[in-house]
Amino acid sequence: TCVATSGPYMYVSQYKVKGLVMMRWDVSRSNFVYKRTISIPKLHCPEGVVVTRKGRLLVACAWHGAVYELCRTTGGRYVTLGKVELPDEYFPWNMILREEKNGQEALYIAAHKGDITATDYTEPTPTSSGAVWRIGLSLEGHLPFGAS
Repeated sequence: TCVATSGPYMYVSQYKVKGLVMMRWDVSRSNFVYKRTISIPKLHCPEGVVVTRKGRLLVACAWHGAVYELCRTTGGRYVTLGKVELPDEYFPWNMILREEKNGQEALYIAAHKGDITATDYTEPTPTSSGAVWRIGLSLEGHLPFGAS
């Protein structure tokens, strides 16, 4: 489970649950309250979640070995704007968004190599299989087509 906040909203990934839980700060309760579940068909086993400066959600999906970029439409629906797949059967877990020296944002993703059992925690993580992948966002704040 990973958490990201943006303004009054908190986004929670729940492993093996499709989509993200969206919560909103309630001043009267001094707590976050459930607002909705953001559901995207390919979003199985969500792990890491971050929010870009432009308010887009970046979600690591362990099941597909990819990071998805989600955007809210004016109608309130969330759509997938882009996807970056990690190479060599890496499974993404948590991630952070960091502003680089040039002012652009870059995504750093903790991942490890394995087969599909890696998403079920049925086998130990192979030793020395961890990596941190860096994906620089475009000038417009979008995911590019490839990882660096």
